[in-house]
Amino acid sequence: MTHLDQPMLEPEPNSTQCSCSFCHEFAHLTGAPSRKVWEGQGWVLLPSLGSFTPGYLLLMPHRHVRSFAELSPDEFGPATSIAEHARCEIFEEFGPTIIAEHGSGTPQARSAACCDHAHWHLIPADIQRVAAMYEAAGGPPVLLTNVGHLTSWAAKSYIYLSPLKGVHWVWPYSQTFPSQFVRRVCASSRGIGDFYDWALFPFAENMLVTRQRLGARLKRALGDFVPSGPSSEASCA
Repeated sequence: MTHLDQPMLEPEPNSTQCSCSFCHEFAHLTGAPSRKVWEGQGWVLLPSLGSFTPGYLLLMPHRHVRSFAELSPDEFGPATSIAEHARCEIFEEFGPTIIAEHGSGTPQARSAACCDHAHWHLIPADIQRVAAMYEAAGGPPVLLTNVGHLTSWAAKSYIYLSPLKGVHWVWPYSQTFPSQFVRRVCASSRGIGDFYDWALFPFAENMLVTRQRLGARLKRALGDFVPSGPSSEASCA
């Protein structure tokens, strides 16, 4: 049995899952049509509300945790594999893609995040411009040799950016990273900086394009599980 065959842990009794809109969505309690483009082994990929560009996905665990830093070591293997396979498929359809997170250290401190259910943003973007804007806001990042080392940030609010596969940057959260920072930066890099806010600009048509162009690709790439081990690593050229 690999780590991919092991079920995700159940939510803690004192979890805020009961009031979480994503948890309600995953449990089909909202009455809205499902946004999922892929689901398996306790993980979900879905187009983001406010998709100012086609190809914009969120990777989320079913289990309610505040940030990826709260995942167990066994959960990081499938999370990373799914993210990199998805990044590869987005690259093939829409170009270079970043992975980013606004990690919340406590329920009271959401960093630049808009919700407290952990999610990685996968966004087609001008990687060099985005990386430069992150460094302009936060200065030189902390370099992680392995994304699993993000667990050492579990009690802190942080800003995470992976501009390329195998490159993992982290900053302590500060007010130089405003709410929806990754959305602001990526929208600005595309010349539509005024349209970053998901609540004001849902871009439903781009969500549909994402489902149409990535749904079948992700099912072929990921199936019902993600193989583990070096041979399973995605390569996008």
